[in-house]
Amino acid sequence: MLAHEQARHAAQVKKYESGIVLNPVTIHPTAKLHEALSALPDRERTIVDSLRRPELMGGVRHLTDVMREYAHHPEHNYGKLTAVARDFASGAGWKRLGYLAEQLWPEQDALIAEARSRVTAGYVRLDPAVKARGSLVRRWGIQVNVVVDRHVQPA
Repeated sequence: MLAHEQARHAAQVKKYESGIVLNPVTIHPTAKLHEALSALPDRERTIVDSLRRPELMGGVRHLTDVMREYAHHPEHNYGKLTAVARDFASGAGWKRLGYLAEQLWPEQDALIAEARSRVTAGYVRLDPAVKARGSLVRRWGIQVNVVVDRHVQPA
């Protein structure tokens, strides 16, 4: 395999029957454990990457489950999540973050305000893999084409 073919193959998303979606990380065989672990994304980066590309998490329904669990995690840090989003989120990622944060974490005013200030023109589907049409939420530039259960709040 040529180098560019290897890179393209390594970057492909893998979906398994279990519904788990993995985006493999290539680590050199001689890398030390701490180097290998530093190549893996943290919780916040995983969420931001999944907001940009929901298929990485198996779709928005699974992403919302992860976001709910994040709120319950003892080391959740909305400030860090916002900082990571500043570095890595796309316009679509900010729209999804703002909309979902408003639904799942309505008390996170600073995060929601930051997302609101970064909304770009146009509309994106909440879940790009779902072709169903849904209502348009002008505030976020989102076509809500999947149901997000709002009633589960952080402990």
